[in-house]
Order: sequence, then structure tokens, then C-alpha cells
Amino acid sequence: TYNVRGLPWPLALNRGKALRDIGRELAALRRQGRQPDVVLIQEGFREEVGSLVRESGYRYWAQGPARAERTAFAGAIVAARDVLKGEGVGKFTGAGLHVLSDAPILEVRTAAYNNCAGFDCLANKGAMMVQVQPDWSPTPIDVVNTHMNARKASGAPRARTLPAHSGQTAELNAFLSAHRDAEHPLI
Repeated sequence: TYNVRGLPWPLALNRGKALRDIGRELAALRRQGRQPDVVLIQEGFREEVGSLVRESGYRYWAQGPARAERTAFAGAIVAARDVLKGEGVGKFTGAGLHVLSDAPILEVRTAAYNNCAGFDCLANKGAMMVQVQPDWSPTPIDVVNTHMNARKASGAPRARTLPAHSGQTAELNAFLSAHRDAEHPLI
């Protein structure tokens, strides 16, 4: 699992080269036969993540949730309060979640979190679950990737980030309960 810090410009500068370098490092591991079977990426908001994927040599790639995706969850939602910190102004990016795999990805499910605090509200943070089928496994394996609300980096006070994070945890649990196949191993 790799938080590639691929924040959009102007929040992060010169990340395109760093993302390509990550792809090249994964390719070098592949040449040595040491590449991970599955790579989970967080904060892959930039278009250059495509360069990372191409450089890495992984055959299968999934991403989500997209910027416009919305998911209905039961339960409390932290109300948006601070427009100057990005709360309640809409989503500027998708979740920045990606899964790379050498084994076929059979299914992709995604969910966008409703709870958020601070600048993290500008990204459509959420979770994704992919079902991969390694040739050595008799059953598919469910792999989950998520990126949840930050504390300090969100710019919101702890009194707001903790309830947002707790709400996202409840949403993640509901997502897993609704979509997980109990017959499959879960990572």
C-alpha cells in the first residue's frame, strides 16, 4: 500500500516525475521478480498516475470512486461548517484510489464517504474493493483500499476530524458488510 502524495497542482509541485519514478521502481522490482502481486495507491489524484501504471508493467488497473460518485449510507453525517476549509463546496477530485494487479481483476466495487472535515472534503474520499483471481488460488481474493480523513493536514480541528473519521469507519464497515463475499479471503 502506497500513499504516493499525488495531490493536484498547486497543492503539490513536481509530483509528475516522482510518480513516474515510482512506476520505474515497480518495473525494476518486476525485472528482479520481486514486484508486489497487488499495489494499493492512495492520493493518486493526478493524471500522471497513468504514467506510473504504464511504467510499472501491471496488466490490471482499477480506480475509484470517481469525483461525481455518491453513496447512500445509513447513520449520522458530520455537517459541513467551514466553507473556507473546503467543507460544503463540492468535490474537486475523485478519491485518488488505485489498485494495480498482476492477477485479473474480476470485479470492482466503490463507495464514496459522506463524512468529511476540512480540506479533505474537496476529494471524494471513499473505499474500493476489487476481486482478484490469482492463478494459484481456487477462490478469488477481495482486496480493499481506502483513504480516510486526515487529522492535521485537513486543516480542521480535532473536534471535527475525529467524528468525520469515525463516520467514515462506520461507512467502510457498511460497505464491507454489503459487498464482501464471506467465502473469499479478504485483504
